[in-house]
Amino acid sequence: MAGGVLAVAALPIAAGAQTNVPSFLALSVTQPNGFGSFPKRTGVHTYTLNIAAQVTATDSPLTMSIGDGDDTGGARHGHLVSGSSVLAAPLQVATGGSTWQGLDAATDPQLVRWSRAVTQAPATIRLRQQVGPSGPRSGYHKLLLLTVSANTP
Repeated sequence: MAGGVLAVAALPIAAGAQTNVPSFLALSVTQPNGFGSFPKRTGVHTYTLNIAAQVTATDSPLTMSIGDGDDTGGARHGHLVSGSSVLAAPLQVATGGSTWQGLDAATDPQLVRWSRAVTQAPATIRLRQQVGPSGPRSGYHKLLLLTVSANTP
């Protein structure tokens, strides 16, 4: 929550009393800078980019996933695009030490899972793109859809 303040007050609760805590879910993400253009190089080169996120949630378990917000299928799904040009290799995602997953998968890659409520839990989303020597060198984009959801009974 950029610029926001969350205040919590502790109140005494009588033994055996039940309380209902309202559900709360917050996601904060830094604006990434990169992948718009790629320098001309010979051969295939791999570029990486990190996005910092923080999650606060009262419900659990909690899952963070990422998806392609531009295309749900076809040749452009999961790939960076520049006009009518589509990079051959899909954009790949990972967090922490997890394995790389293609954004072009049939289901959105799951990034992080928390088994309990969290407060400002950090998650670094890593993006990786392989680029060949041909094609446009600038103007690439992709709308990423980052989802945090709680699976409560």
